[in-house]
Amino acid sequence: MGKVISIPKKKLFNSIRLIRVAAYCRVSTRADAQLESLESQRSHFEKVIRDNPAWESAGVYYDEGISGTKIAKRSGLQSMMKSVRQGNIDMVIVKTISRLARNTEDCLSIVRQIIECGANIFFEGENLNTANMESELFLSILGSIAESESESISRNVKWGIQKRFRDGTFKIATPPYGYVNIDDEMKIVPEEAEIVKRIFASALKGNGGHTIAKELNSAGIKSPRKSSWTSKSVLGILTNEKYTGDIIFQKTFRDEYYKMHINHGELDKIMISGHHESIISHEEYERVQKQIKLHGSEKMNSGGNKYLNRYSFSGIIICGECGSHLKRCIHSTGRRKYAAWCCKKHLSDVSSCSMKYITDDAVRNAFCVLFNKLIYGKDKILKPLLEEIIQSGEAGGNGRLSEIENELRKLRSQMETMRELLSQHYLSDDVYHKADDELKVKCEKLMDEKYDIQRTYDRQNCNIKSLKELIRLLENTAPLQSYSDEYFLMTVQGMKLLSREKIKFILKCGLELEESL
Repeated sequence: MGKVISIPKKKLFNSIRLIRVAAYCRVSTRADAQLESLESQRSHFEKVIRDNPAWESAGVYYDEGISGTKIAKRSGLQSMMKSVRQGNIDMVIVKTISRLARNTEDCLSIVRQIIECGANIFFEGENLNTANMESELFLSILGSIAESESESISRNVKWGIQKRFRDGTFKIATPPYGYVNIDDEMKIVPEEAEIVKRIFASALKGNGGHTIAKELNSAGIKSPRKSSWTSKSVLGILTNEKYTGDIIFQKTFRDEYYKMHINHGELDKIMISGHHESIISHEEYERVQKQIKLHGSEKMNSGGNKYLNRYSFSGIIICGECGSHLKRCIHSTGRRKYAAWCCKKHLSDVSSCSMKYITDDAVRNAFCVLFNKLIYGKDKILKPLLEEIIQSGEAGGNGRLSEIENELRKLRSQMETMRELLSQHYLSDDVYHKADDELKVKCEKLMDEKYDIQRTYDRQNCNIKSLKELIRLLENTAPLQSYSDEYFLMTVQGMKLLSREKIKFILKCGLELEESL
């Protein structure tokens, strides 16, 4: 019998290497609900990776409070991509394509980088694995969907912000120097408020930004950024309407490429009076703006606008006959010289406009008479007018806006019903498209009407604000004994010369009043 040799059992090793899987999560805000969502994503992916015997965890990467449109600022994503490039990750799993990127270009760029490094990516929500893809077409389509979703969310967010603007419930994340947020309200910081008052008081004495900045630096006072004051930082305070207690929203906006721009009228601005406690009165603020304007006009020593705002009436008197602006001229009678305002078209061609000149003194005297009439008539005329404007706005525009919203809801419901009937083949394509076009036309007309009402409502709000300011000014001003540039600039927006005997003053509050010359 041959010798029996016992061969000991060898430990068998799995020749198949486990797939190293990393997960990526993201939420776009730091709100509590979103952070809970982030924690849910992380827990979910940790369990998914743990429960798959063919996988081993290569980490869970995440970004919180970061927009999907800002890839460069997503440190979690950048860290994960670094590990992919180092060959430490075989597969990346993401909840949905919108969590990875918000536009097609970025999405495809990330996926290409992952594939080029020999790894794959799996979108759980869409059940899409790039290991099984024959082309990028499907991914491109999904990327477009994600981009549309981002734009839709952006529109909804902007709409929500604008609604909070109009409701007065929008919270200022970073209050200006002199204020601090306490319980979501802007409260005055007494020490800083005194500095703000000092800056305005110095400006009212005729000091410019450079001089004021020098004064503050000499006194050892730190700027809002805890550095030295500059003329720019001083001007930023002097031109900030928030110190009056009012606030203007949407002074800047982002375009479709998320770049910031100053709003020069591309979008409506929204002003709220009495938003918070004021540090500076409206009168002081307006006087300072006039002072800044005068400083600016003194520095204009070149170009076509050299004399544009050198005089209070420059550029704001138009001829009632031809519509041209009036130009300031110096007339003389013997040895006496005096300023006069002449129609530019009349000066160039007497036959094209017959409007003759008026003297500067006549315009000044007419304003004094008008201003004093307003002082005496504020209680009997202006205050009742203010109440009437407020009541007409509440009773008119708001009611119609509600009606329009109801009509739009009905039309959209009809359009949805039509689509359902079409999908179930109860309607032919021709009938559907004809009816759908008619409904769309009705919607567009209602949207145009809604826009016009909102624009009118915004203008009305501005007029109400200006009328309140005018009444406040008149209540605190004695009758004028002589012309005042300051009160003119605070009151008048434009003038129209009707004849050599009559001129119409167009006030900032929307009133148009005639006065004799």
